[in-house]
Amino acid sequence: MRLVPGRAGRVAALVAVAFAVRLGWGLAAGVTPVQLDDAGWYHATATALARGSGYLSPFTSHPTAAWPPGYPLLLSIAYRVAGAVPATAVVLNAVFGALTCVLVWRLGLRLAGPTTAAFATALLAAFPSHVFFSALVLSETLFTCLVLGLMLVATRLVDARDERALAWLLWGVGAGVAALVRAEAMLLALVPAAALVTVGRGRSAPRIALAALLGLALTLAPWTLRNARVFGAFVPTSTGFGRTFWIGHNPDADGGMSRTIQLRMTEAIAAANLPPTPEGEIATDRLLRRQAFAFMLAHPLRELALTPARTYHLFRGDHVWQEWYEPGTPRVLPSPAARRALGVAGNAYYLLVGCLALAGLWLRGGPTAAGWRVVDVWMLTWIAIFTAIYGDPRFHQVLIPPACILAAVTLARLTGGRDPHDGATSVA
Repeated sequence: MRLVPGRAGRVAALVAVAFAVRLGWGLAAGVTPVQLDDAGWYHATATALARGSGYLSPFTSHPTAAWPPGYPLLLSIAYRVAGAVPATAVVLNAVFGALTCVLVWRLGLRLAGPTTAAFATALLAAFPSHVFFSALVLSETLFTCLVLGLMLVATRLVDARDERALAWLLWGVGAGVAALVRAEAMLLALVPAAALVTVGRGRSAPRIALAALLGLALTLAPWTLRNARVFGAFVPTSTGFGRTFWIGHNPDADGGMSRTIQLRMTEAIAAANLPPTPEGEIATDRLLRRQAFAFMLAHPLRELALTPARTYHLFRGDHVWQEWYEPGTPRVLPSPAARRALGVAGNAYYLLVGCLALAGLWLRGGPTAAGWRVVDVWMLTWIAIFTAIYGDPRFHQVLIPPACILAAVTLARLTGGRDPHDGATSVA
């Protein structure tokens, strides 16, 4: 389906507005990472990389793999060019946020049609939390853009019945790049093959899965070899799984993250008296894994009760950005009342889009097209990952773009749109 000039102009205007709003808000907010939480860690590590010091932990000054290197590495390149200040990260966030809007347009066009695509782009351009995250030195904006790009390419390949090993190997390379930003993306490499199984094309699924996994492995190989030298162990992405898994599986677990859980984890690590070295880092990861799995085995009924609680915490509200603004003394929103008001407005928008998205699932009529199934399996996989680990509203950021597309299906129907819904729409 080719775009008419007027429609293309409106989409371009939406993307330009999305970029301007994110850039303007992020610069005006001026949130500065001042603690060694995730944002402070990214900022400090990227600063060290920009100075040529290597990938070192700001806690210990030793080589680390506590977080995957993708986001700090990209950030360090930008810091070298524009300066190691949070405003540089804001510019990157604005660029990737606007690019995500472009990808939502292209994916909505492919899955449904131009009316749905335009509504989806508008919904994402104005999405409050998507704007508010632009002020933070966090990987969510980059990762969401990468994953949406992967899903767009995957839908194009499966709809075209393209089973070439080279095409899927290259797609797997892209999945590896995403995994170097967030480790959970490793599992997303299997999404296209799983989607094909659900639409009766399982014969090609093993070949596609193997090619994608090979591309993933090739991308991760240099980092994995570096970690083998540093830690003497197989670490394909990071040493953070034990820490993340422990949060959702311990005596104080409630399905989410809290200061009490953070304190208990700190106490558990301190009790082990491990050295602040690479050996200590890998030992900490293994210790927390063992404790988490031991808790699961000893408390099966408690684990059963925590499963829906983790899902709840994944989706509870859309104001988690406020927690990340607090330590950074932002220049705007000086009063707690102002932040609460924005949080309420953001939650209302999130709830509205969520309800429209659920309606969109029903209105599209249970499509069997492989393109839609790729998106379905992707969303279900992501939800399952954090239902198994622990839930936090920050982790649902990557689900917002596909939710906007589903919500747009509803809006297109309500406004009399006649987009096709077979998932086979062709694009220019």
